[in-house]
Amino acid sequence: MYLGSETMQNTPAAQHCFGEFLLTYALYREKKLNYADQEIVYNRWNKPSLRDYPNIHYNISHCKGLTACVLSDVPVGIDVEKIRPFSISAAKRVCEKLEMEDIQRSKDKDRHFFIYWTLKESCVKAIGYGITYPMKKVVFRLTDNEIRCITQPEYHFKLIEDSSSFVIAVCYKRYENY
Repeated sequence: MYLGSETMQNTPAAQHCFGEFLLTYALYREKKLNYADQEIVYNRWNKPSLRDYPNIHYNISHCKGLTACVLSDVPVGIDVEKIRPFSISAAKRVCEKLEMEDIQRSKDKDRHFFIYWTLKESCVKAIGYGITYPMKKVVFRLTDNEIRCITQPEYHFKLIEDSSSFVIAVCYKRYENY
């Protein structure tokens, strides 16, 4: 679920509040839990979770103009990014050789870079490390009908591009019984 508006206040504090609002709504709607009653604990990389409900996984992401939240019964991560001109030096820090070649071949290099970025960031958030994990070590192969993470094959991805201005990627761990 996500919330975007050109008129919403776009300060980091407001974006954080929107994220908590979405989480509060999702927890109540899906699990009948009141977020305000929950104790939040953090892993060693600062990923939050609900102390009394370790099997409820969630993640929040925001950027200027968009806030998103995902709630799941399996480890999950989400990232949202506004499409903007990307930096080649930043791309070289987070993308490996074949990913860089794919970006360079693309007709929309900015969007294509942020597809890789959101996929990578959603993955490192799902595995629990966040941006402390080197994103260059999360390697993807993209085709028209498949997103494959070479380095984290037990994780699966959903790319949401229903806007010309934003890219949203969701990563979730797939178990045999899911």
